[in-house]
Amino acid sequence: MRIARSRSLSPLRLEREIDAMSHASRASLETRQQRNLVRLLTEARTYSPFYRKWLAEYPLPRDEFDFEEFRTLPILTREMVRHEHERMKSEKASPDAFHASATGGSTGTPMPFYTTTEADLTRTLIRQRMESLLGIRLGERRLKLWGSEFEVTSMQNFASKLMGRAINQRILPAFELTEQNLLEWLDLIEQFRPQVFEAYTDTLVLLARVLTRESRTLNHHPAAIIAAAEGINDVNRNIVQQAFGAPVLSRYGTRELGNLAHECLSGGMHIAEDFYLVEVLDGNDRPCTPGQEGRLIITDLTNRAFPLIRYEVGDMGSLAHADHQCACGQPFRCILQITGRAGDQLELLDGRRITPGFFPHLLKEVACIEQYKIIQDKPDHVRILLRSERELNDSEQSFLARQLERHMPGMQYTIERHEVLPVSPSGKHRVVENLLVARETP
Repeated sequence: MRIARSRSLSPLRLEREIDAMSHASRASLETRQQRNLVRLLTEARTYSPFYRKWLAEYPLPRDEFDFEEFRTLPILTREMVRHEHERMKSEKASPDAFHASATGGSTGTPMPFYTTTEADLTRTLIRQRMESLLGIRLGERRLKLWGSEFEVTSMQNFASKLMGRAINQRILPAFELTEQNLLEWLDLIEQFRPQVFEAYTDTLVLLARVLTRESRTLNHHPAAIIAAAEGINDVNRNIVQQAFGAPVLSRYGTRELGNLAHECLSGGMHIAEDFYLVEVLDGNDRPCTPGQEGRLIITDLTNRAFPLIRYEVGDMGSLAHADHQCACGQPFRCILQITGRAGDQLELLDGRRITPGFFPHLLKEVACIEQYKIIQDKPDHVRILLRSERELNDSEQSFLARQLERHMPGMQYTIERHEVLPVSPSGKHRVVENLLVARETP
């Protein structure tokens, strides 16, 4: 399918594009994916100076796509992109077509990359395709709490150029999560009455806790709440859903790739397979079996001007079986689980790892805790940073001591109370941060 260019963009045409994308069968998805893969690989080898050399020893794809042959292509790392991003650009695209950007630097070092208006529009359509299946139509009011003030200003400028009147969206910076900001945002939700409310998971949980603490009920309930960038576990999902009276859905994506998987009302995290190829590999670069955790390797089919082919995004996860049928009936394959980056897991002295999903179940038992951050700064030590209504009492401290000794034997810890918890340069709140891994990351 040819994506409409921005100069002829209109809400009606966008609706037609989305409708065409939404009525896809399993067979048509696979056909479209293979066609897009062949085009991406052919153009990369032909027009990208980096890929001309990088893929020189590999044959160009044929009309009959061979996935086994595709899996012999080398893995692209973030470090390679940092060093080669200028040579990765396609010579087919006009120099003024590129928009320079960079990842948020949550891993310690930002990664520069390029996108184009056409790629960004395609990604917008992919997002809206999923939302249309939830009953959310293009142009309905959307409130987004996001990143730093600088980043939000950039997003608003670009969105206005890209979507114009087709977007009915308001974006506000959510970099500092102060008590005053939280109360103001709740008032804004009542005034703006968004159909879609999107924010970092941590921001949503804090807002939900304020609603509960203030015994406040919103007069307006969004059609959907999108927990983006950080994922959401069952504990936090229930907290937000009960407070806001709206379904909470998650998306998986990155700044350089866009949103490549979207959650449906049945809980399936569906991959936009016609525009993304997702692989899960073990430590020896072999495909993992369905349900087996491994490294996520993504091929982006939305941005031929800056190809990311077999790109190791840095996250861990697992895929459902290709034949698994979600209860919603959609034909898209599902991601079973995103377990985050290695730097989002604690490494215990006995070799085990603790993922971020452990802490919501533990800390929900201490009612005064509103927000937390766990930092491993030494092999045998973690800092537990808390934002809480008051100091923990003796009973609460004893409970945490028993549970931490049980689940993290041999690890020492300190508990620190803060008014505002530190966030990453992009404004994202990382629940668990392993500084030992971050120091090893180039």
